[in-house]
Amino acid sequence: MSNPSDEIARAAARLLMEDTEGDIRSAIRAARSQVDGDPSEPPPTRERVRRHLVAMQQQSMGYELWARLRLGMLAAIEECMVALAWAIDDIELRLAGEAARGQFDGTTSVSMRLHSTIDDRALLRVLEDIEFEIAAVGVQESRHGRLTRIVAESEEFDLVILRCPQRTMVEEPVNLVTGRPVPIVDQAALAALIAEGLSDVPPAD
Repeated sequence: MSNPSDEIARAAARLLMEDTEGDIRSAIRAARSQVDGDPSEPPPTRERVRRHLVAMQQQSMGYELWARLRLGMLAAIEECMVALAWAIDDIELRLAGEAARGQFDGTTSVSMRLHSTIDDRALLRVLEDIEFEIAAVGVQESRHGRLTRIVAESEEFDLVILRCPQRTMVEEPVNLVTGRPVPIVDQAALAALIAEGLSDVPPAD
């Protein structure tokens, strides 16, 4: 039995792949009008659309083009880190998770940890200034107590920021919720990963 939500996600990914729609939200909206289903059902998540889009990209591109696309995604993450550091004077920022290994493919959210004296409202304005849309602001229970959790969306990737009240928490090489080991890098280390990846990909013709 087909899953209408998955069909909508696949149709939205196809619209993005064909450049018929310019962003995920409008692609989902257009896809819902194409696919029969209950209009009261919630739309597919952005991550589900991205998973289908990545699968289509992998099928249509060779290894070299796909590798360059992934490096482009990492470069967008680095640009975000640079922009945040430029806008916030006392920021301590780290990238955590798979993206910190250089393995990001756009199908999951990007996780960052942030320590700063900037208040939440000003931080949200900074994110909006660098073209993120705030999706949610809430609380994450952690091994260190409650942390402010911000979810922000952009066309390149979705971002989850955990605000760390102590600077040392930013650099902890473990998941702040589960305690399991997790890779952590700063902006300079991410730039080095990107440069290393570029050196491994043959130049484009």
